[in-house]
Amino acid sequence: MQYYLFDQDLLVRRAVTIGSLPDDMDPLEWIRGQVITAPPSPVRLRLSDSSGDTPGDIVQPFVTVYSDKLRQALTNFGVDNVEFFPAELEHPRTGRITPDYWLANIVGRVNCVDMENSTYERSRSGKGLYLEAFTIDEKRAPKQPIFRLDEQATLVIINEPLKEHLETVRLTGVRILPTEEFDGD
Repeated sequence: MQYYLFDQDLLVRRAVTIGSLPDDMDPLEWIRGQVITAPPSPVRLRLSDSSGDTPGDIVQPFVTVYSDKLRQALTNFGVDNVEFFPAELEHPRTGRITPDYWLANIVGRVNCVDMENSTYERSRSGKGLYLEAFTIDEKRAPKQPIFRLDEQATLVIINEPLKEHLETVRLTGVRILPTEEFDGD
């Protein structure tokens, strides 16, 4: 089975990105792969000062934020390992609030990168990895169609059936890239 990196396409003209999180929000909590306590609802996320005005169906970095359209598509596909919490996006220059977004906590991290057939660099501390082109060991891959990698928890991976489903939804501002073509960015 083919696996794909699933994230925000930052090359989209005038894309928005998150600039800061509420003071009581730890971004690391959102990539641990563990069930979390619901934050106050809705969470207001301030966009970066350099944000454009085109919110896509995925907004990153720091935390993973999905549009209502994407949340519905995942739910309709039967994804059951993502917790969704209501969120709003606040544009720093206009003050405009965009509702109908969801903080997405992908529950479960999986150690399934085939290191022998992957390109990566070790972090300076030696404790972490920076993946580049990589393959997933299908024997160790989870049954869930969406998951985070234990080897690099900031990366979200989807399987081929979910990719095919999402292509029918016509998402905007989303990058779905075969893991073998990932260049680390």
